[in-house]
Parts: sequence; structure tokens; C-alpha cells
Amino acid sequence: MGNPVLYIVDGHSQVFKAYHAIQQLSTSTGIPTNAVFGFCQILHALLRKHNPEYLAVAFDTGAPTFRHEAYAAYKANRPEPPADLPLQMGYIRRVLEGLRVPIFQRDGYEADDVIATLTRLALEKGFDVIIVSADKDLFQLVNDRVKILRLEPDKETLFDREAVREKMGVWPEQMLDFLAMVGDSSDNIPGIRGVGPKTAATLLNQFGTLENVLAHASEQKGKLRENLEAGREAVVLSRKLVALDDHVPLDVDWKALRRPEPDYEKLAEVYRELEFRQFLQEIQPAQQKHRAHTYRAIVQLADLQKF
Repeated sequence: MGNPVLYIVDGHSQVFKAYHAIQQLSTSTGIPTNAVFGFCQILHALLRKHNPEYLAVAFDTGAPTFRHEAYAAYKANRPEPPADLPLQMGYIRRVLEGLRVPIFQRDGYEADDVIATLTRLALEKGFDVIIVSADKDLFQLVNDRVKILRLEPDKETLFDREAVREKMGVWPEQMLDFLAMVGDSSDNIPGIRGVGPKTAATLLNQFGTLENVLAHASEQKGKLRENLEAGREAVVLSRKLVALDDHVPLDVDWKALRRPEPDYEKLAEVYRELEFRQFLQEIQPAQQKHRAHTYRAIVQLADLQKF
């Protein structure tokens, strides 16, 4: 038998992906449900197809992080979160409570840092790890025992080291340098001006690391040499911003990560409130089986108490 596998859901990534992918969805009473529905789609697909024995979810808290302290412009260009998202986050938490899935988050850190920390601790405990996320930044965590799973409503893709290399053009251990060079306009991470994914991959394949790329900058021709020389300070800052902190102070109860029987009544309550008939139907067989098992246990206990 192989190592036990811990599945970690990148809640932040999945919620925002769902919010923007599904539009104009609400209950008959006007409760917005697009983010909750999309998140539940991913969650149910994970439970149905993979039946993870160990499961956790990581979220941002929304508080400023150490990256904001290092670089005031970090994510400063992002608009305010949608007004209807906090309400939906409350419902998502109720779904996870019904499923009895532990949630991890920490002020001062992003969900990616929490995931990196859980991954490191899990590997030390003898687990393999599968991270459920659509975030390319997490590719830097992939190794022989860590994979990224991208779940779509109609398909899934599992990224091991070779798959990361095929998609991004570099190995996972080069992703940090790659992301630093390319930058990220959505997070206001500068990178090196004029260096896109193809150029970054070409340079890293030639020189191996960002340090070596910069050491050989003078050997490049024309505009690329100018951009590399001019971008030295920006790329060092960018690397600090995209690096994941895998030492977030977390209190991990490893027994609680082993997925228990859901609280079907609580789960059914929130699904009825959200008018999620599809998910209600999915949990009904397990709910009925659980009720029957509980009834038999009560009858057996009553019979024993007669003696």
C-alpha cells in the first residue's frame, strides 16, 4: 500500500473561479448563489470521483499580509471584492461545516502560504498531497509526492512534475524564478519588463536559475540585455512576493483531517435554503443509509439495556 493522501482544496481560488464562471444565479427569494453553486460543484466532483480519505480547505482571511508590508503596491490595483460575495462565503462555510471538513486560514498570510505549510507538514507526517486548485503559483509545490488537481465540471487534469513542465515550459523547482521573471499584472507584481512566459522559459532552460540568468545578462543581445539589466531590482522583489511561506503557524489536528460522516441534516438544511436540488439528490442515498444505520444502532442499544 502507498502513503495516505491528503487532499487540500484551495478555497480562495475555487470560489473566485466559480464566481466569475457562473453569472446571474440566485434563489427564488433573491439570494445570490453563483459562487456557492460553483464551489459545491467542484467539491461534490472531488468527493464523487476521488472519495478522499483526508481532506482540508484553505482560505484567505482578507487581512493584509507580509507581502503588503514588503511592497505597498501589492494587489493595490485589484477592485474591491463583489458586494454579494461575503454572504455567499457564509453559505460556503456552512456547507463545509455540514461536510465536517476542516478550514485553515491565518491573518497575515494568504491561502497559498497555508497550503504550502499544510503540504510541508503532511509530507513530514508521511502523507502524499493532492492540491485542488486552478492557481499556477502552486505549481512551485509540485514534486514526486505532491500533485495539483484542476477540476472542471466536465473534466479534470492532474499535474505532476512532467505535466507542469509540459504546460509551463519549466520544471516545478524553476516555477518560483519563472513567476518572478514574468510577473503578474493582476497582483501588481512587476517582474522583468518585456520578459514573457516564452522568454522566461527559454532563459531558465538555458541557465537553470534566475541567479544564473542575471549573471549572464550581459551575454544577451539588444533589448533583452537591456531589460534584464534594468529589471534586476524588480525581479528580486518579485521573487520575494511570489515565494510561498511554508511556515505559517497552524494548529493541525491530523485525526480531524480524516473525513468523518457528514452532518447530513445540516447539509440538507443549507442545500434546501439555497434550492440546490442537484446536491440534495446526491446526498440523499448516503443520508438514508446513515439514518438506517443509526436506527439499527439505537435498537441494538435498547435491546442490550433490557438485560
